[in-house]
Amino acid sequence: MRALSTLAFLLLVAAASRAQFYITPPKGELAYVVDGVQIGDQAMVFDREPAFPGGRFELFRYLEANVTASGPSAQEAALAGEALLSFKLDAAGRVSKPEMLRTNTPSLEFAFLRAVENMPDWEPAILEGVETAITVYLPLGFRTNGSLLIFDESTNKAVMGREPANWWFKAVLLVGAVAVFAGLFFGLQ
Repeated sequence: MRALSTLAFLLLVAAASRAQFYITPPKGELAYVVDGVQIGDQAMVFDREPAFPGGRFELFRYLEANVTASGPSAQEAALAGEALLSFKLDAAGRVSKPEMLRTNTPSLEFAFLRAVENMPDWEPAILEGVETAITVYLPLGFRTNGSLLIFDESTNKAVMGREPANWWFKAVLLVGAVAVFAGLFFGLQ
């Protein structure tokens, strides 16, 4: 029993170690993360960050009104989900080329892409006094309430920059999991 609880703890720690999205845009690409943190050489200082009309509160209201879970997707997202979308924002603030980069609810992918594609024009980013075309990354956490999605409006769900080198942490988790499995298999306690 002790071995099983140790294994469960190791798996929980491993899952929690990936709680944020790490985004590394292509070199030379101007990028912005909604509700994110920018670190390292990827950090951009905008004169004005791009903004959804009415701000982030209205962005979440728009998504809640335009992304619904129905049929199998409602069951798949029954507890909670996450998604990372990207789209291009031209110098006039028009949205184009939406793309789903990661999600744990693939059946909602089409609904997310359609909602992003139909978004109203944003206030464009201004960099060095000039309205600038950029790529916007939109990390989302959500839970369901019937067929409605309720979005997690907390900030810092994503980090723009390289993921920290934590190979040693993963190695310790792997060695611990192997030890627990060996103990279970050979009957050691």
